[in-house]
Amino acid sequence: MFSFLSGNAGKKKIASVEQSGSWVYIYDLKGERIKTLSTNQVGIVQGFASDYFVSKYANWIYLYDVEGRRYKTLTASQVGDIISVSEDCFMSRFGTNIYTYDKKGTRLRIRAAR
Repeated sequence: MFSFLSGNAGKKKIASVEQSGSWVYIYDLKGERIKTLSTNQVGIVQGFASDYFVSKYANWIYLYDVEGRRYKTLTASQVGDIISVSEDCFMSRFGTNIYTYDKKGTRLRIRAAR
């Protein structure tokens, strides 16, 4: 157990992603700011987990890592509206379906919405 804890000791985690005016702030578990990004590049934050967050800007869905680096871009016209973000996946509603994506942006599952 000790080796598991020591292996993750220095890794940053997202505790909060906050939008205020023209800025998006990423905070770690200690409440320290990790990064500040402009809403002109990020858009509107849809949700976050400890190691990534999802935003929407115009017709684009962006995935960002802990350091505020964009690592995936998806089209909102194919993804739909983000309805939840969790540790390992995020979900969207598109038409009459619910889509599940992994945190890398790969579509995993489609099911009918209720």
